[in-house]
Amino acid sequence: MIRARFDLLGQSLDLWTPDADYLIAAERAFAAGPLTALMTGMFAAGRPAPGRALCLGAGCGAVPIALALALPGLQVEAVEHHPGLFDALMRNVEEAGLGARIAVRHGIAEAAPRPQLIRSRDAPDFIDLAPAGALEGWMEPLDCPVVTPAPADLVTAAHPLLRPAARAAQRPGAALAARANALDRRRGAVALDLGPAGCSAPMIGHDPGPLLEVVVPVHGVERFVVDCIASLREGMPPEMRVTVVDDGSPDRSVERLRAAFGPDDARLRILSKPNGGCASARNFGIGSSRAPFLGFVDGDDAVEPGFFARLLDAALLTGAPMVQAPFRLLHGDRVEESYEAASFADIPRDRAGRFTVPAAALITGQPAIWRRIYRRGFLDAHGIRFPEHVRAFDDQFFQIACLGRIEAMPMIDGPAYLYRQHPGQDVRQADRRHFHSLETFRDVLVLALREGWETLPELVTAMVHTLNWSGGLLPPPLLGRYAEGAGRLLAWSEKALGAAFPAATWRQLTCAPVRAAWEMQRARLARVPDAAGLAWLEAAALHPWGAAPR
Repeated sequence: MIRARFDLLGQSLDLWTPDADYLIAAERAFAAGPLTALMTGMFAAGRPAPGRALCLGAGCGAVPIALALALPGLQVEAVEHHPGLFDALMRNVEEAGLGARIAVRHGIAEAAPRPQLIRSRDAPDFIDLAPAGALEGWMEPLDCPVVTPAPADLVTAAHPLLRPAARAAQRPGAALAARANALDRRRGAVALDLGPAGCSAPMIGHDPGPLLEVVVPVHGVERFVVDCIASLREGMPPEMRVTVVDDGSPDRSVERLRAAFGPDDARLRILSKPNGGCASARNFGIGSSRAPFLGFVDGDDAVEPGFFARLLDAALLTGAPMVQAPFRLLHGDRVEESYEAASFADIPRDRAGRFTVPAAALITGQPAIWRRIYRRGFLDAHGIRFPEHVRAFDDQFFQIACLGRIEAMPMIDGPAYLYRQHPGQDVRQADRRHFHSLETFRDVLVLALREGWETLPELVTAMVHTLNWSGGLLPPPLLGRYAEGAGRLLAWSEKALGAAFPAATWRQLTCAPVRAAWEMQRARLARVPDAAGLAWLEAAALHPWGAAPR
């Protein structure tokens, strides 16, 4: 696989392609679509459009092509010194039919000074204009087959008249993202420094790390954790790494893992941190990795052979923000189909066994964040992480925050995730942790209203399912206070959503104490007009600290 990275105008996109030919076509398509739209907006806010553009390190041509498409009157000069990328640049310009408007140049003039620095795409933008030694702390030497010119070298070699402005425009720490520098306003020229080896050059000299990182939080699961990791390693794709996060586990989970699998290697590593809860462990794993795809597995569960290999194939082939596989219930050594098997049976499959499930159908189901692969770019773009201030139902927030931002999700028929059923599971504990569900749904409701989700009715249905579940588990000392908080949440949600609040909610709610509390809160709010702002209301009864003692 070839990895290409676009870092442009504050946007970041990783392309993983099977070969160079596909990469060239992918970059051309990217240029003609989203990148052209970005470039159009770049000059839309009153910024004068240049008459000429000089693209330095043009790579396969995404930026020159997008500039030419976005600004029909622009003449572009694309400079690329890397031999392999230069051929791709020529090919893409010709395929785009822009040969008359994009002049392609190879390298710099022989008389240009040899650059003093070799720069890395992952480090700040190095130049040879600063005082001696000023950039030593930032430098990252590379075993690079092609010497990389500094931006000022390319500018002055291509256009000597721009030399003073070029030297003034280049500053230590400038971003590698495409950056417009008005080098000579009178001539209407603009230079874009696209990095040392092109906009989308393979990361020469770097170990890109795993394509897929699977994070396994571990705390008190020594009975199951070795079987869990062993199942992940069976049929594990070569591009995947397992990161076990020891969340201050009080038992011998880590010792058992070391005894079974030895020291860290390229396929398995163990990280340790003070106890902070499952959400903090998952976030710790995300932050420790640069992988473009992420997955999560609970330390007491398992997967069928080839689970993540099939999921990764689906993620790469579909380009979707998330993909998922089925899950089955694991009772000791016995495996049982989940309720989903019948729900999705009638959806047509393609030849690869993939099908698409509407996000609305998944929001109302059980939180199942562990049977999916997520694109890191999707999570980062929406700021989605696990809420660490709660010790339960953090996966519910994560699931709905993801599903509310998509319309549908690709799914494969198998292999499956094995969701272990045992008395020690958090979801089976009848304690005040259930109050976190009230806070979680209030936070998700606020998020959905702020962003205008179309799945508000399904969000309320998911809320009711959780209230019924918790109401059936909690003992009387806690149930009364929980019902009070749930009644407030439902009444505020009904007022906040107005006509969008599903009429079937009363019928779906089966927990009698919650129904009574909701009815009481409805009466209190009878004279209050519908208003989305009511979703922002707080009450102690929505939080564990507002619960009665156990």
